[in-house]
Amino acid sequence: MNPRIWRILPLAATLLAACTAEGYRREADDATYAVVREKQWEALGEEQPFTIEPREDSLRTQVIGPRTDPVPPGPRSPVVAEPLRLTLAKALEIAAENSREYQTEKEKVYRAALALTGERHTFESRYFGLVSGEYDATEGSTRSDEKSGSQSSSLGFTRLLKTGGSVALAIGNDLTRIFTGTNRTSSTTFYTLAIAIPLLRDAGRDVATEDLRQAERDALYAVRDFEQFKKEFVVQVVSNYLELLRSLDQVGNEENNLRSREETRERNEALGLAGRASLVEVDQARQDAVDARNRVVQVRAGFGTRLNVFLVSIGLPPELPAEVRREDLDELPRPGGERFSLAETRAFAIAFKNRLDFANAEAAVADARRKVVVAANALKPGLDLVGDLRHVSDDRQPFDYNLKNVETSAGIALDLPLDRLFERNAYRAELIDLEAASRSAAAAEDAIKAQILEGLRDLERLRETHALEENAVRIAQRRVESAEELKEAGRASTRDLLEAQDDLLSAQNALTSALVDYTVSRLSLFRDLGVLQVSPEGLHYEATDALLAED
Repeated sequence: MNPRIWRILPLAATLLAACTAEGYRREADDATYAVVREKQWEALGEEQPFTIEPREDSLRTQVIGPRTDPVPPGPRSPVVAEPLRLTLAKALEIAAENSREYQTEKEKVYRAALALTGERHTFESRYFGLVSGEYDATEGSTRSDEKSGSQSSSLGFTRLLKTGGSVALAIGNDLTRIFTGTNRTSSTTFYTLAIAIPLLRDAGRDVATEDLRQAERDALYAVRDFEQFKKEFVVQVVSNYLELLRSLDQVGNEENNLRSREETRERNEALGLAGRASLVEVDQARQDAVDARNRVVQVRAGFGTRLNVFLVSIGLPPELPAEVRREDLDELPRPGGERFSLAETRAFAIAFKNRLDFANAEAAVADARRKVVVAANALKPGLDLVGDLRHVSDDRQPFDYNLKNVETSAGIALDLPLDRLFERNAYRAELIDLEAASRSAAAAEDAIKAQILEGLRDLERLRETHALEENAVRIAQRRVESAEELKEAGRASTRDLLEAQDDLLSAQNALTSALVDYTVSRLSLFRDLGVLQVSPEGLHYEATDALLAED
């Protein structure tokens, strides 16, 4: 066969490396998302939509436009036709699309899966193509002046074995041409095979594949962590949104209170002109109306600040015009008259079955045990079987391999454990890490139990508190009505009416707080039990007693 065929090796190597950066990016995404789907099945028993690419039509992009490269100087202001009308469901959907924290957590999953693709490739055939060329010229006044060129090419692969050891195979050619004198050309082809097999240190599947196994576990842990994060994120967004509604309700209560105080002031001023009220009572009503107006100003400013902070927490610019509806509070389920029925032992069993973060804590102990075994293996002497074979063709005969041109070698490499200080320290450190992982798992178990016990107590306390606050509002309303009637009849003072109005305002705010606290506490308990159901997109959630039913 014509030796020129072997000269195409450099071209072949160049073509293999001709992929664009964008092509590599798509290739990485395809492999990584496949790993994520695989680990979702392993961790969750189902496949969920997952991507780290931001949506081009996200709300943030719609209101401030896409970020360009280069970034234009100065801040960008939202461009909206009308204020954004927020609901709880809308806030959760926006947070899933725009929250920076949410995006960071998704990228952690992607990075863990991406790292796993690299570790898996470690035990696949890794192909290479090498090309080198050289030109030599010796100039002088002697006849020995010579100009020559040489070129060497090789293609092949290396592969690490999961039992330890490696194998490498390469084929290639060497070409030398002398351009002076006889204009000689020398061309040969070759193939080489190298094998190494460890017998003691680094031998065995458990040791050789430890990094791969850990990467597999890390990708699984990342999916679990993200699922646990979504539950915590839902509770955080719901809590922040309900706090926003609580603040808005307080604004409404203060505005209603201001109207009542203004009515009281007007009545007292009229009574004062008629000589039926003293100047002290008139001034009391006036001062109380001023204080009420000042509180309205303060709570409105506080609500504006909370709205700005909430918008930032879900990934929107704080200056974006937005509105929330106080009526959303009326749609929250009220606590029932019966206490939340769930025995502590049943609650613990539910949590330890469903808490993904606890599953990771327990798995970390198994990881630490494996690493102790690997570190102990590193203390052994190195004993490797090695073998090499190189076969070179006859000159200008690319496939004419003569047995006399075969070069072989085989042997044993022994590395005595004379200096194992670093390995000794690593082994001792892994033993400590094992103890630490065991303590962490035990601490996680205790922490989960404490969370659940506290959650059960808080839920019962807040249920009773809500019932008490409902009664307090009814009593305060009757007091205000009674004080107004008695004041008209001249049998009660202005101070009695103002105090009754103060108590009604406090009771109304306390009732809203009790409802918000109960809702968040119940949602938090379902999160701590691990049964809070969160959808992959939009972060819609479900927290019903049916999730606590026996399997």
